[in-house]
Amino acid sequence: MPQPIDPNTEFMRIHAVQRVQEAQDRAAMMAQARQVTQQAEEQIRRETTVNRPEQQEPAVDRETRRRAPFRNETEQRERKKGQQQSEHEQEPDVTRPSSGAEEPPHHFDVSI
Repeated sequence: MPQPIDPNTEFMRIHAVQRVQEAQDRAAMMAQARQVTQQAEEQIRRETTVNRPEQQEPAVDRETRRRAPFRNETEQRERKKGQQQSEHEQEPDVTRPSSGAEEPPHHFDVSI
């Protein structure tokens, strides 16, 4: 036998469903407004940020830096020294007048 329909119970169910739908709509609208605000803030941040060139060398690992604190400076000095030596070898010596006979190189050794 079918149950009799109670109009008050049905109205309460309909109102409960409507309240849930309204709450979902408000939540969706708030999320959409938040998204628009975040996009506007991101655009402002992009427009006001100064473009910086990327770092030429990667960040130094702390552990490596702790173990060998002067490693990079030493390598740079050695590279510069090697470049200076190769430049001196490549440049012809213009200060000395060239004579027909080759002079032996002078070695001045000062040792204590």
